[in-house]
Amino acid sequence: MKLVERWHELAKELAPSLPGRWSLRGRGDLTALVQEPWDWTVRWIGFERSSFSEEGWFQAAVEPLVLEQFRWARTFGLRMDEVQGGPRRVDLWSDDAGQVLYDFAHNAALPLFDKWTVEKFAGAADRSMQRPVEQRRPPYYWMLAPGYRVVLDTGSPEEPLRQVIDYINEHGKFTKSLPFYEELLERWQAGGRDEALRFLEFDRDRKLEEAGLTRVIDGGTA
Repeated sequence: MKLVERWHELAKELAPSLPGRWSLRGRGDLTALVQEPWDWTVRWIGFERSSFSEEGWFQAAVEPLVLEQFRWARTFGLRMDEVQGGPRRVDLWSDDAGQVLYDFAHNAALPLFDKWTVEKFAGAADRSMQRPVEQRRPPYYWMLAPGYRVVLDTGSPEEPLRQVIDYINEHGKFTKSLPFYEELLERWQAGGRDEALRFLEFDRDRKLEEAGLTRVIDGGTA
């Protein structure tokens, strides 16, 4: 059995103990337990292998779906070695690997998921918008503001979009994101919220497809 297959085995053993419906999704080494149904965030639990051995770390995160790409990022997440009092890493072949995963998921991941709801992302984004641009630091919550204003129908995304576009053009950061924000602004100007929301829904589906999240893994193989 390969390491990735062992991870799949442990993940499928964990899934019934989690609240709601979970499935193993992704492709290759980028596979994770994902909560369904998703809306405008993805909640996932995964495994990251060490570069130096077959040991590694369980990890969990919430990823917003109003950015231009799905990154499998831990910006709004954590790894098991960041949990106080927990094991620093895990050997998936050990007898207690399943228990280590269970403890991480229930004691660390689930509270994290409760923290980062769509509404809390949107609130953090709008609070960030109230500060001068030069005082906004990573994580760049304010870049979530345009999308979540459209999704939640809480106001015009036009000013946040103009700020994001100007920032990218002036600083040369996040240049790959520029077409996404420019397209969202064009859609908003052309058709208001309805047109902007259709674009975000289409783009969300594209990102999930590219990340392999539309594909359920059966039989423990990727």
